[in-house]
Amino acid sequence: MFKAAGDVGGGLLANIQTITGQIAQFLKTASGQSAVQNLFGTIASIAQQLGPILAALVTQIGQIAPALAPVFQTLGPALTGLIDALGPALAGIAPSLQAIATGLAGAFEVIGPSLGPLGEAIGQVIEALAPLLPLVGQIVSVLATALAPVLSALAQAFEPIIEEVVAAFDAGAAAACGRFRAARAGPDAARRGDRPGRR
Repeated sequence: MFKAAGDVGGGLLANIQTITGQIAQFLKTASGQSAVQNLFGTIASIAQQLGPILAALVTQIGQIAPALAPVFQTLGPALTGLIDALGPALAGIAPSLQAIATGLAGAFEVIGPSLGPLGEAIGQVIEALAPLLPLVGQIVSVLATALAPVLSALAQAFEPIIEEVVAAFDAGAAAACGRFRAARAGPDAARRGDRPGRR
């Protein structure tokens, strides 16, 4: 037994050495070094993106935390009382759960023997439908071939309409922004004119 264990362990170590040797050889190649550089470059990029996100998240949580403290101080005793009340409630439910478990066990015993014939019936239905699958594939292929040029023509027909809609939307958005700036500039200018010392 010990000899067999030693043989297995020696084979495992040999396999590990082979794998690590192949990895080392790959890392020495240009493609291996490029893969490693790309990997660490991607990790660095992700870290750069996550840094500001985490900083903003911590900042917001730090601002919200003082406001949440009174909430938890208020809810704490109520939650403690609720948890304490769960014990007696669960103890009262336990007999009913036992009755349900007994009923389910009886139901499973009745259902079990019927699953075999049901499985056989489903298998027969699948075998009967199997010859239709190639026909379904042919129908799908014909429909796809027929619809491809129609969809392409529709896309070409709607392309100028979509371009016009996008242009109109851009123009409307620019006009709305202009009116918004003008509306804001009017009251600001009036307030500046009402300041003392201005004529």
